[in-house]
Amino acid sequence: MYPENLTVCMTPEEKEVLLLLEYAIFRYHGFDDNERERLENDAAAMHAQAQLEKVYAFVDDILQKTNQSEVAVFEATLRRIKEVFAQLPEERRLEYVIQVWNANKAKGYVTEIEAIAMLKVAKELGVQRGFVEYVRQKR
Repeated sequence: MYPENLTVCMTPEEKEVLLLLEYAIFRYHGFDDNERERLENDAAAMHAQAQLEKVYAFVDDILQKTNQSEVAVFEATLRRIKEVFAQLPEERRLEYVIQVWNANKAKGYVTEIEAIAMLKVAKELGVQRGFVEYVRQKR
């Protein structure tokens, strides 16, 4: 679950993209019922159920256009994240990446491919150093 102080100041578009990133990371190894429940609970906590529906539609559209390519989903997600988060301060971008990392880690493990994907997102958003420092601290 995302902290209240983070979600209060988020725009609907930021909530949508944050949920999109979480969904894309969850999908890397298959999207199970626990992850679906986690994603839906996070959306409810942010009062972002409408944004989650947009996320599902966005991903379904990409999957249809690309013959079920998870790589295409991740690349489209990355482009969308950069569009929305690029203008945000570095601290805020880092906080969003950390929150998705924590949401993914809450299931009890992080796969290598998920970690690599999160590193790629952090790099694209210009927060790789801060993200790596955070992960090292929390090990």
